[in-house]
Amino acid sequence: MKARSWQGCLLYLLIVIGLLALAFSFFPVTKGPKEVDFYSFIADAQSGQINRIQQDGNTIIGLKDDKPVVKAAFIGGSRDLIANFKDAGVKLGDDGVKFEVKTGGVDWGNIMLSLLPFVLYGALLFFLFRSARSANAQATNLGKRQLKIADLNTTLAAAYVNRGVAYLLKGDHDSAIADFIKAIELDPTYAEAYQLRGLAYDKKGEKSKAEADYLKAKEVGYSD
Repeated sequence: MKARSWQGCLLYLLIVIGLLALAFSFFPVTKGPKEVDFYSFIADAQSGQINRIQQDGNTIIGLKDDKPVVKAAFIGGSRDLIANFKDAGVKLGDDGVKFEVKTGGVDWGNIMLSLLPFVLYGALLFFLFRSARSANAQATNLGKRQLKIADLNTTLAAAYVNRGVAYLLKGDHDSAIADFIKAIELDPTYAEAYQLRGLAYDKKGEKSKAEADYLKAKEVGYSD
């Protein structure tokens, strides 16, 4: 019981984490730099809105005090980009706007964050699969135990019938009826037990009970 309770709590926890991760993937907490056209980017550099420029492939990012503020698209190499800024009157260098080319690398932090929902969903599916297998195994074991119990009941019922027959032959009708009743309680489909109990009632002169048992015996499959 405790194991199933712990598994249920873990399942709900994984679902909640997965939903939160999905929400954050659609609604990121950190706001990225504003996307502008190239000429607006130059205007920000001219007005001092940015004091550092990073070129990352075909994207240029403007930073103010190391914080990304704006970004724009630029098709061309670093020399062409620097020439455009100089032509626009933007002073580059240590005493102006710093310029740097961002070296190519893998942003593992963002990659891990983007993959987190899929990892959680995979873990959730794996947990559900394991839970389903466990439930199936428990159902199978329960079925086997029920079959064993049924087999045991049938064996015990047969023993009571055999002893009841011995009582019946000795003329001890009450003891015979008691054993036939126990056999029927163990196996309600035991047709011979109903027939023999009816015979015992018949010998005691309880005709109505005997007829009821004879009829029940036929209903559950007794044949002469």
